[in-house]
Amino acid sequence: MSCSLWAGAKHHWPERVQLANQHYQNKQFDSAYTYYFKLTHSQNAPDSVMAESYRKLGIILYQQEEYERSIENFKYAGKFYQKIKDQENFLKCQSNLANVYVKIKKYGLAEKLYQQRLAYATNTKNKADQLSTLVNMSGLYNHSNKYYRAAQTLLKAQALAVALGDSVKMNMILNNLSSMYLNQEMPDSALLYLRKSATLSNDLLLKKAVLKNLYEVNRRLGNHDSAYSYKDQYHIVANDLKNGETAITIAQLESELQLQKDKAQFATIMNWVIAIVSILIFALALVLALRYMEKRNANKRIEESKSLTAMFIEQLKVLEYEKSEVGSRLHSNASPTLLAARSFLYGGDIEKAMEQLNNLGKDLSYIQNHQLYSKRFNQTNWLKYIPSNTKQGLQWIEITHDIDPETHSIDYKIAVLSILEQLLQDGKQKLWVTPDEYGVEVNSAKPINFSKNTRALLRFFDCAVNGTKIHIPLLENRL
Repeated sequence: MSCSLWAGAKHHWPERVQLANQHYQNKQFDSAYTYYFKLTHSQNAPDSVMAESYRKLGIILYQQEEYERSIENFKYAGKFYQKIKDQENFLKCQSNLANVYVKIKKYGLAEKLYQQRLAYATNTKNKADQLSTLVNMSGLYNHSNKYYRAAQTLLKAQALAVALGDSVKMNMILNNLSSMYLNQEMPDSALLYLRKSATLSNDLLLKKAVLKNLYEVNRRLGNHDSAYSYKDQYHIVANDLKNGETAITIAQLESELQLQKDKAQFATIMNWVIAIVSILIFALALVLALRYMEKRNANKRIEESKSLTAMFIEQLKVLEYEKSEVGSRLHSNASPTLLAARSFLYGGDIEKAMEQLNNLGKDLSYIQNHQLYSKRFNQTNWLKYIPSNTKQGLQWIEITHDIDPETHSIDYKIAVLSILEQLLQDGKQKLWVTPDEYGVEVNSAKPINFSKNTRALLRFFDCAVNGTKIHIPLLENRL
């Protein structure tokens, strides 16, 4: 790629951070990956931005079960956190890395990293971090069949969850404990522990979580009478909690109402004056607001168009950069390896020459398997799509017939995939896609309630929408 293409890169990294985080928060992980990938190759982005970008790439790859690549990105993030001396985020990143090690069964490495974060959280008296780390460690011990240590760790986590009033973690811990006992075919231990917690606890949040788990365990064991008895007790405790919160709210409202009555007795005339002035101010503000909204909407449409255009330009740049990176690796790795192999052949050492060539083959295979766009777009099934935030193996897009991958241009493919990603996010249902020489037709089982971003994309690409049918025209056929 030419230098001129990247000449303005240093002026745009803050925009890429905003776009990357926006896509990440909306769970549009493929688009988020594009921008975080570009940020990690920016020449002047701050070290803090580099650290966070590598960490988010690691999380996305972890969700896609690309564990080796996830580890690589978490390690890069850790180096940048150490460089800026951000110990807290460094240890959080190490905890993310430990989660990956658990998945690939490297339990010793994972435990070491968890212990480091737990020690730091204990020294800084950060109970929330202590709680999350203990929950992660219990999962590690459970995976490695160290059930006693898992139980002891979960009990410590439960005490912290009660102290923090974290009902979500509390319910998770109790569920993990009961599931652990059930997995070991020890239902009596699960029930005994939960009943003891229900009897001894004076904390209503904990009691509510325990009763819910008792209901679930008894239901799974077929003890329906006991299950529904615990369900009734659960609703009683839940109502007590709700009524307590309601009573506090009513008392606050009554106090505020009495205060307003006291003020009203001394300020009746003033209130009339204020009301008249308020009406006049409101009328003026309404006129100004209408003018402002009209101007803002016009500016918003312009910015929306610029943002969409920039998104596709950035994705095309990433594709071109990927090609440049592949060329660079071939030049730096392949050429020296071939020269070394030739030298061994001339020297009569065929075994060493074959070793060099085998290493080169592995490197070329790695490059081919780790390309983001070219790998997808060179295949006939490039339209098949599985969002990163769903269970692996589910095909969310069904193509009615095969199509030559060369039929459509790269920029059109990027546009189509961006639109499909939005449609899946909004509709949460399977899509049937039919590509032809005029574009791509998308069908759904029921109408999709489009978000603002989706409507903007459909308008930008002049897509025709008719009930459950959407047609994405070729770029050259746009109105």
